[in-house]
Amino acid sequence: MRETDTISVTGSGTDRRKPDRAQVEFQVNEHAADRATARAATDRRSAALFETFADHGVAEEAFHSAAYTVNRQRPGPNDTHDERFTVTHVVRVETSDLDGLGDLLTAAVDRADAGVSSVRHTLDDATRDDARDDALTRAAADAERQAETLAAATDRSLGAVESMTTQSGPSPRGEALGASFDTGGGSGSRPAADPRPGPVETNAQVTVTYALE
Repeated sequence: MRETDTISVTGSGTDRRKPDRAQVEFQVNEHAADRATARAATDRRSAALFETFADHGVAEEAFHSAAYTVNRQRPGPNDTHDERFTVTHVVRVETSDLDGLGDLLTAAVDRADAGVSSVRHTLDDATRDDARDDALTRAAADAERQAETLAAATDRSLGAVESMTTQSGPSPRGEALGASFDTGGGSGSRPAADPRPGPVETNAQVTVTYALE
């Protein structure tokens, strides 16, 4: 029986490191009997939210509107309320000031009566590249270790690499806080929110085909 001349293995590697960026989604919404009133109230709170960002050093290019919706709620045959409109504005913010994130969340809730629908901790571009390289290096070493073990089990040794494919990506840490996010305490005495994210994991897989000698 002819022995195979190649061996293919898949190695895995993981890099874990502290996040250095956060993505936050804030939400403001208002209900009113007419569309114009609901929009005006939502826009006022949105303006207060933008002022809060400016006061906390968030650059204009670091936030944008992720959604702006106007919904009409018509009463059903058994409803007692009149027609209503709900206007919702979702604003997405990115910041590298993780130490000041809790103060920003608290100020947005207090000053703009904003909800916090999610907080996602991730890596900036340079850190993400470093993490990916580290995970790939670990995955390649794992693949080589597996291949050496299998080759030795058949009294062969590894030759040159004939092909290699990779797959990698970070896994952001997310906290779904809900639109009614509450930082606790009463008005004027409320402590700052204190998100405590775990490490961001970057996972990689490397599939390698080696020649056998």
